[in-house]
Amino acid sequence: MLAEDREKASEARQIVIHKIAKKSTNNSISRKKVSPFHLCQPGVISLLPYAVVDSANAS
Repeated sequence: MLAEDREKASEARQIVIHKIAKKSTNNSISRKKVSPFHLCQPGVISLLPYAVVDSANAS
């Protein structure tokens, strides 16, 4: 049960990171839209270690 939940959480996290990464490439065209992404960035960085931990636990 826990392993399943962890898998779903890491999947969701990857989707979110992918969406934000996609947004950042789109936003680089428009300078005004870049600043909200930069505000979100620390949150993404803080999530990454958890993704690494999840993958380590899965194997």
